[in-house]
Amino acid sequence: MNNMSKTVTGKTRLNLVVAHMLEARSLIDALALQATESRPYKLFSNEQGLNLIVCGNGKLAAASATAWLAGRQHPQPAPAWLNIGICGHGAAALGSGLLVNKISDASSGASFYPSPWSGDQPSTALITVDQPERDYPEACAYDMEAAAFWPLASKLSGIDLVHCFKIVSDNPEHGLEKFAEAQVAALFDQQLPAILKLIEQLQNRASEQQQLHAAPEACEQVLDRLHFTVNQRLQLLDLGRRFKALDKLPLLSRYCDQFNGGAGQLLSELRGELDGKS
Repeated sequence: MNNMSKTVTGKTRLNLVVAHMLEARSLIDALALQATESRPYKLFSNEQGLNLIVCGNGKLAAASATAWLAGRQHPQPAPAWLNIGICGHGAAALGSGLLVNKISDASSGASFYPSPWSGDQPSTALITVDQPERDYPEACAYDMEAAAFWPLASKLSGIDLVHCFKIVSDNPEHGLEKFAEAQVAALFDQQLPAILKLIEQLQNRASEQQQLHAAPEACEQVLDRLHFTVNQRLQLLDLGRRFKALDKLPLLSRYCDQFNGGAGQLLSELRGELDGKS
């Protein structure tokens, strides 16, 4: 195991989304990830709760892979998400590692704002384009995935747990025509300490939020006993947190322990209890 992987602690789930295997290889080695799926996406995981999916190039690919991975995971506790990849930049030096503080979609004009990050990691605004940017008209980063990844992942886990980290591979002085794929590994190796620190911080943040917003144990137990669709699971966990906020956990436990009907009926009865109709 690479020594750097030992800096990542805990088992709080964090999903890494990268476009290409060239970007994934250094992370796979550093984090001691093992291949767990090859189709429709290459997926790598480890015992510390980290998953890395190789999504392919472009917005549609990033959104599809993010949705696919989320659909394979229990909706709670919500994981942290991190999109990592190379980017062009209108001003930053080659090899710079930058946390994204604003994402704009060049085709739609939509903008998104990841939550502020405490610490000394440099940051940048980013524009997601449909074709590789060769002219760099603005002093910001350019990629092809973030504007699709971030809105979806933030709906799944909340904006505090979703970020993008980009490594500058080309700029006005060293354009795409001078970029070679063989450089990707060196760029990622150079930024591994910053990436691993960011992963650890995101996992810690996710763990803190999970403790604050954890679903009651009764919900987890009934999920194991009855069949719930993904949407029904989300509804149950939301109802469970409402029971918890109202200090009605003993009542929730009685419902979940004694109920032998279907998931939909249980949800209906729990809503009725909260609405004072039963």
